[in-house]
Parts: sequence; C-alpha cells; structure tokens
Amino acid sequence: MLWEAQYILVVVVGYSVFSELVTDTAEQRRDFFKLVFGHTRGYVCLAYRKHTELKNMRKKYFKWPDDIDRMLENIDAHSKQLIHAYFGVSLYGDPTAPKSKENVLRCTTLWADLDTTNPAHLLVKPSILVQSSPGKFQALWLLENPLEPEEAEILTAKIAYYHRHEGADYCWDAAHIFRIPYTPNFKYGDMSSAPLVTITHAERLLYRPSDFDLYPAVDSIKKYLEPEARGNIPNESASSIISRYPSDSDLEELFYQEPENK
Repeated sequence: MLWEAQYILVVVVGYSVFSELVTDTAEQRRDFFKLVFGHTRGYVCLAYRKHTELKNMRKKYFKWPDDIDRMLENIDAHSKQLIHAYFGVSLYGDPTAPKSKENVLRCTTLWADLDTTNPAHLLVKPSILVQSSPGKFQALWLLENPLEPEEAEILTAKIAYYHRHEGADYCWDAAHIFRIPYTPNFKYGDMSSAPLVTITHAERLLYRPSDFDLYPAVDSIKKYLEPEARGNIPNESASSIISRYPSDSDLEELFYQEPENK
C-alpha cells in the first residue's frame, strides 16, 4: 500500500533528540490534540512521572477545548524537566470524581500500543502514528462519532489481540495513557540526549466501528469487558494472593515489577 512507504520514509528521517528541536513544539502539540479530540467536550487527563520514580503518577485534568492554552503551557513546563509526560486517550467526565476508568466519558479514537509491531501490518490505516521511542509505535484511529468506552474497548481489544504475536501490548483499557508527542522520552536519555516522541504519520481519516470488521472478534475479551464479568475479580491485593503460595525471590520480583512504559 502507498501509505506504508510514505510513513516508513518519515520514520527514517524524522526522529530527533529533544536538545536539537528548535521551536514550535507547543503548536505541534496543539495540532495533535485538536486532531485527536476535535470539538467533543470533556476533560483531558495529563499524567506525569518523575524520571527517578517508577510509581507516583501525578494526574491533572483540563477542560476540553476551553483550557487548551493552559494545558499546553503545563505540558511545555514539564517537558523541560526530567519528567515523563503522558495523556489519556479518552475524554473524562467530572474531574472531581474518583480518578478511574468509570469516569471516562467518551472515546474520540481507537488506540493501539503497537510496541515493536510493524505498522505496515495493520489491517486498517491509522489516522495518527506515533513513534514513542526508537522502533516502538503507538497508533490512533479517529472516529467519525465518539463511542462509549465499552464499545471502544472491544474494538481496540480486537486490534491488540490480532497483533499480539508481533509485539502489540494488551492496552485496550479506555483509561490508557500514551506519551505526549513532541516531548522527550527520558527512558533513553537525559536533558541533552533524550529522543523526541514524534508523529510519523497524521491525517484526518475518520472511521466507523464497521471499518474494523477486518479484525476478527475475540469472544473471550468481549466477555472479560462485560461489567458482570469484572465483578468476579477478587477484591484482594497482589501481595495478599502471593502470600498464600510458596515462591522464590526471582518470581516475586517479576510479579511486583512495575509495567514498563514505552
């Protein structure tokens, strides 16, 4: 397909380090968020984590689209520090409510954390393709009409499951976060050498749920996503479960390890 050759070329020549970026990153981020969320109203979630901390993700909510300028100023200020910057792929409702998946209001995109999956293997052309770190990608598909979180999750789960053997992560949760484009990825460098999270392909392609019928249904995932199925999950901490079984230190270390962000 023609678009495959186009974005592969951009990947080769478009990657940079943050210290080499001259100007206009704020305006590039503005264009990105306007493309992702459009005129749909809600709250955008930004999440920040200090480079020296694996946990303690701090979240801030900005009314969309009213607070776009203040949101961009906040991102710009954090991007000049050793801080990892993320955004929620969905819009939220009341920001004073518990900060959880249940507060997701609507989804303007479908998303896929491709990791090392070759984007050329996607069955549906993404509206936006982001290189979050060298050789790792995230994809977004703009929706013609926003979807309820549960419907968006089922479609996103199909994409993740189909590409799982190529490296795609199981990140279909509507509260998932991606790295913010045009911010440094300090996982691979410091203030002088960190590579920039870049957009390698973007166009206003709008999709309907039926466009993703190319991806086979995954009944097991659909069942898991149903609210009644979630209610069967034990209300118990990981440490409590592990304490009932003998294990070695290596296994415990793997179990408690914080998921790695791209």
